[in-house]
Amino acid sequence: FDSSLGAYNNNPLDMTMATPGISVRPPTVLNWNFGIEHSLMRSLVLSVNYAGSASHFLSSSKNYTGTDIKYNVIGQYLSLLPSGVDSATGQTYLALAQARFPGIALPYSGYGGANATISHMLNKYPQYSSVSQTWGNYANADYHALQATLTQKTWHGFSYTANFTYSKTMGNTDGYRANGDVIPASVYIDKKDMQLDALEHTLSVYDQPFILKFYGQYRLPFGKDMIGGNNRYARQVGGGWQLSWIY
Repeated sequence: FDSSLGAYNNNPLDMTMATPGISVRPPTVLNWNFGIEHSLMRSLVLSVNYAGSASHFLSSSKNYTGTDIKYNVIGQYLSLLPSGVDSATGQTYLALAQARFPGIALPYSGYGGANATISHMLNKYPQYSSVSQTWGNYANADYHALQATLTQKTWHGFSYTANFTYSKTMGNTDGYRANGDVIPASVYIDKKDMQLDALEHTLSVYDQPFILKFYGQYRLPFGKDMIGGNNRYARQVGGGWQLSWIY
């Protein structure tokens, strides 16, 4: 690469690339559900449902600018500039980092700038500010939920609906590790390669495991054919009122 395009030098650049073999696909969503409904009493009905969905070819936030977790041993020096000097030892931060992780070095001559830290130096593409995909429609997501609804039809002026949802939303749309597409088998007990897309399939930032909604109304017992129904003024003032709530 051309070192004149160095990371965070005079004109830091972002790079967007198209990975060979990745085609542009429209998002695909599959939904399914099944349930049962039972009348507990004449005006009280309980329904219990399972709802699920699977989504594929979603847009993702995957990028390739990140530091491999193996460099965490370098510790506090990751966020410092390699040319900086430690006042206690008189050594550069790069030298102190090399003492903890031998073999690391500047990626090219001229690497520098206000944000050219040791962490960014160890990126896969240190000559760029960030590296991302042109076509990012390769993420997946899924949703599974138990949904229960209790419905009270009008009974003595009282009616309500209570909904409870216990769900889990998972996927790999939120973010990725950046050091390549495959984590080698050597780091796993079962000695199998792990695709990052699979490894990053975890709870979504949109996951809401418990949702409770309760709403209804109560017709106040005043007015025609009820309390005060024989009095015209009582009917006009007190009749027709309803108390409602939403939780």
